[in-house]
Amino acid sequence: MILLLLIPLALLVWTVVQYNSLVGLRNFTTESWSNIDTELQRRYDLIPNLVATVKGYAAHERATLERVIELRNRCADNRGPVAGRRPTSRRWSPP
Repeated sequence: MILLLLIPLALLVWTVVQYNSLVGLRNFTTESWSNIDTELQRRYDLIPNLVATVKGYAAHERATLERVIELRNRCADNRGPVAGRRPTSRRWSPP
């Protein structure tokens, strides 16, 4: 007699536990997707900062390259015979 009462009660308890477990998994999944959305939004918000950094670096590189080209052209223009120029092939000797 007691066994007939315990079997349905055990089945009811098992059903409630399983339902609560499924609800917990559903909440975990919803929270996980919410965290992914948050990270994607944060990444999207950081894109303008990255673009500004790259633009600043590109401007610096452009200025450096222009300066190097200018100095290279000046050096190329100075090649050739120059009166009064000291030869560069002499070795330096201490006094």
